[in-house]
Amino acid sequence: MRAAVYYPPDSIRVEDLPVPKIGDGEILLKVRACGVCGTDVLKVTRALPKKPVVLGHELVGDVVEVGQGVQKFKVGDRLVVAHHVPCGQCHYCRHGNHSMCRHFKETNLDPGGFAEYLRIPAEHVEQTAFRVPAGLSDDEGLFTEPLSCCVRNVRRARLMPGDFAVVVGMGSIGLMMVQLLKLIPTQVLALDLFEERLELAKRLGADFTLRGDSPDIAAFIAEHTEGRRADIVVFTAGGGRVFQSAFAWVRDGGALNLFASLSDKPVEVSLDALYHHEITVFSSYSPSPEDLVEAHRLLCEKKVQVAPLVTHHVGLERLRESIDWITAQQAMKVIVNP
Repeated sequence: MRAAVYYPPDSIRVEDLPVPKIGDGEILLKVRACGVCGTDVLKVTRALPKKPVVLGHELVGDVVEVGQGVQKFKVGDRLVVAHHVPCGQCHYCRHGNHSMCRHFKETNLDPGGFAEYLRIPAEHVEQTAFRVPAGLSDDEGLFTEPLSCCVRNVRRARLMPGDFAVVVGMGSIGLMMVQLLKLIPTQVLALDLFEERLELAKRLGADFTLRGDSPDIAAFIAEHTEGRRADIVVFTAGGGRVFQSAFAWVRDGGALNLFASLSDKPVEVSLDALYHHEITVFSSYSPSPEDLVEAHRLLCEKKVQVAPLVTHHVGLERLRESIDWITAQQAMKVIVNP
C-alpha cells in the first residue's frame, strides 16, 4: 500500500508499505479521507518525532476485513475512528484527565491515517470507532475527533447561558469552538487577522468580530459586558503577546483557556493579577470516549457545520506542501485522499 512517511527533521516521502495484518477483534480499514491536524503540522515543523512515522488521525474509511469476534461492524461499513484510547481506571482517568492517561498516549492506529489502509486495534473498535451515516459526507465525518476535542474544552469551561466568550483564531478549531459556544448559548466575539475568516465566523454564529490586532478589543468587550469584561478567552491561535493582552479582556474570576501551543518560549505573566483577580488559566488537549460520542451526535444532527471549513483536497504526494500552506495561513482545513 502507499503511505506518506515522515522522516525527521523535515521530509515526507510516499512509500510502499505492507498492508497491516489484523488479529481477533480488529478491523482493516481502507482510508477514504484524512484531515491534516494542527498537531500534524506541529510535529513536522518542530521535528518532534525522532524516527520515521506515518502521521494522520482524523480519518474516515471503509471496512474491508474484520477479525474474529467483531460484532459492532461489518465489511462495507463506513467508519470514523479516533487514535487514542484511555484505560478508564488509572489516577488520571478517575480525575477526568483522560488525555494524560499513560495508556491513552501509548495507543494508536497502525500505521496512521496518511496511508491507503490501516489496522484498527480491538480496543479502538469498541471505544473510538463510529459508523458514518449516509447523510454525513467523508469530509464531515472525519471532523468527529477534532470536534470532540472542542466538546471537551467547552464542557470543562463550565460556562452559563448569556456569558461572554472571546475566541482567538478563526481556523477550523476556532470556528467549531464558536458554534459550540453558541449552543450554550453564550455571546461570542471572534478575533482573527483575516477578514474572510471573520466573515465565515459571522455566518457560523459569532455575535461580533474584530481584527485580532485592533487596539479597541478591551474597550469593545467592556462595552458589551457592562464593564465586567469576558468570562473566558479561548486561544486557538496567537502567541505570548496576545496571551498577555488578554489579561485586559477577561473579567475578575474569569478564565484564560489555552487550546493551542501558543509558544515554545517562556511567557511573562503577572502572578499578582492572577491572584488578586482570581483568574483561572487552563488548557485542554484531547477527548475522552464520551466526548467522541457527543461530537459524532452533533455532526450527525447537523448542529455544528464543518463543510465550510474545508479549503483543500490533496493526494499523499502533496501532504508536505499542504503543511506549508497551513503554516502560511493559506489553507484552513486540508483533507488528504490516499
